[in-house]
Parts: sequence; structure tokens; C-alpha cells
Amino acid sequence: MSRTNSTTGGGDAIARHVRALPSAPSLEYERKEAKALLRLIRAGDNDALRRVHLAHPVFRRDRPPRELRLADAQHVIAREYGFASWPRLVEYFELMERHRRAPRHNSSDDGMEAFERHAKSIVQRHERKDPIVARELAAFVPRFFARPITEIVATPITDDEARLVVARQRRRVSWDELVERASASRAWMSRTVWDREHTPFARARAAMRAHDLDALGTILDEEPELLAPPLVEREWRQTLASLALTLECTERTAGARGVTDLLASRGVDVQQELNAR
Repeated sequence: MSRTNSTTGGGDAIARHVRALPSAPSLEYERKEAKALLRLIRAGDNDALRRVHLAHPVFRRDRPPRELRLADAQHVIAREYGFASWPRLVEYFELMERHRRAPRHNSSDDGMEAFERHAKSIVQRHERKDPIVARELAAFVPRFFARPITEIVATPITDDEARLVVARQRRRVSWDELVERASASRAWMSRTVWDREHTPFARARAAMRAHDLDALGTILDEEPELLAPPLVEREWRQTLASLALTLECTERTAGARGVTDLLASRGVDVQQELNAR
């Protein structure tokens, strides 16, 4: 593990050996991990002290465990992932979460072979010192996060790092999530091709377009799951909130607004849909 002596990492060499982020990264989890590590350090745990020795600057390594603070444990965890510092880790996680929550469609037609081809092309383009790939690595891969482009193009990358770039391009936090969500989306799209006109959603859609609030209310009583659609349907904007706002915007009538108001009264988060748009 390389040395660090600043919160920005400006004078740091890029780490060569790091551990991968979890498949479901969580900043809150890492904060708890730092507190747990600090307890082990202060208890004199050999493995915890070894981690400090490997990841922390020389001026901290030889200090008695009781003198180390939470910031020291946080720094160790950040460096193990390849970040220059804990503030960089926090910045990365916050950007990742905003990226993940941004409106987008799933990659329903892509499969593992397509994803792997794209990852291979990332490696090849990096070998050609492609500055666009370098900027993607600087945005998506922990050990390259916010690093100078000149350093990134001079540093070899792994297949797993290329896969992470592919996942983050599609606003997934990990390769595992990318594969899982794409598979679910393909299955959903295949299913809806055959039963699209016979689903509870189709019945609700017809009632909404007719501004038939009584019929819509009955359908929602019978099919309450329409009020809380699964993730794949939210990603494809196949939700009552999305349809209601589309109708209201295109028709601009009191009937259309009544549909939106009915859904809001049943707990549908119309504001969230507006924010996504």
C-alpha cells in the first residue's frame, strides 16, 4: 500500500494492490467498519495493527494504539480500497449514490456477453491511453478516483476495474448489480410483450385515460401492488405516477388532474416522479 500525506492525494502514487468494494457499497456500513476497526486497534488486535502499519503513513505507524483516533481508522479503510483519503472515499460514495438514483432505463437487451465485450474494450482503450477512458476511471474506480489523467493512463488496470466502469456507466454500483438488474429487466420485458394488455396495470391505465375515478379506485382496492411497483417497472417508467403526470401534461384537464389527486391520496409519491423528470 502506498503512502499518503494529504487529504487530496495530490502527491500520492496510485495504489497497486487494493480490495474491491462490496457488491452493495454503503457509506454507513464503512463508517461502522471504521468504528469497529478503532476498537480492535485500541484493544491491541494484531491484525488491526498490521492494517494500520500497511495503510497508514510512517508518522502514525509507531504511535501507541491508544493515541489513534477514529480518523486514523477511517484513513486505513479508505487506503485499503485505494482511495487517497477518507474524505475522498466519502466524496466517491456520495457521488455514486446520486448517480445511482438518477433517472434511467435499464439495459434490457444487454446480456453478459455484451457487458464482457464492453469491459474488454475498456481495457484495450486504456492500453491505447484513451483520455475518455481515463476520465471514466477517475470517476468510477476507487484507486483512480480524482487522480490526474496522466497518472491513470500510465497505470495498468484490471478486468474487474473495467467491469466496474461498465456497471457505473449504466448507473449500477457494481458488476453484480448490473448483471442482476439487466437479467430481471429482460425477463420483465419478455413477459410484458405477451400479457401487456391483460395486466392490472393495463386495466388501471384504461380507467385513468377515461378519467373514471370509481373504476380506478376499485382496481387499486383489488390490486394494491400497483401503488408500490417493483424496481424494474419504476426504471422503465411503467408506473401509475408516470402515466398520470403524462396524461395531466398532455390533456391539461380537470379530469386528468383528478386522476393524479386520487393516486396521491392513495400514497403514490407524485413528487418523486416530478423530481425524476
